[in-house]
Amino acid sequence: MSDLTKILLSAATGWALGLISGILLEPFKAWYVRQFTAKRARKDIYKEFADVYFRIVVLGKQWELNPSYMKLNIEEMRTEVFDFYYEQHRDAVYKIPEWKHLQGFSESIKEKMMEFKNNNASIAEIVDGFEQEIALLTRFKMFDSKLFNNQLQKLRARQKASELTL
Repeated sequence: MSDLTKILLSAATGWALGLISGILLEPFKAWYVRQFTAKRARKDIYKEFADVYFRIVVLGKQWELNPSYMKLNIEEMRTEVFDFYYEQHRDAVYKIPEWKHLQGFSESIKEKMMEFKNNNASIAEIVDGFEQEIALLTRFKMFDSKLFNNQLQKLRARQKASELTL
């Protein structure tokens, strides 16, 4: 067999295998990317919600609901991570089993922020509302309490580490 025949045969074989594997593996690739994005989104969303809860409820109580501290934190509450994933990777968000509850909590954060800005809710009402909402979500297993609490523990550890360096 001549060298030219070997080259043409290997090129044709490579092209055929590439085409077949591309056709067969493309659906798997899309599924894998969605699964990976959903897993990352879930972790990031819980991290964001734990941060909001930590700043409003945990630190708020440590600061004895100091009005200037609480006003600053309530006005800085964001759900940017949830909003990003919901707008840019909605199919991945739908893969999260409790996505509707996460969406509801995101809307609740926005509502509480607006109520406070419009002077329709006091600091204590905001804090109590967050505590009750998280308690209900975890009690009725509409929320991954393990993941949420892991994120809270990381925030507490970071706070303790920063206190030690002061």
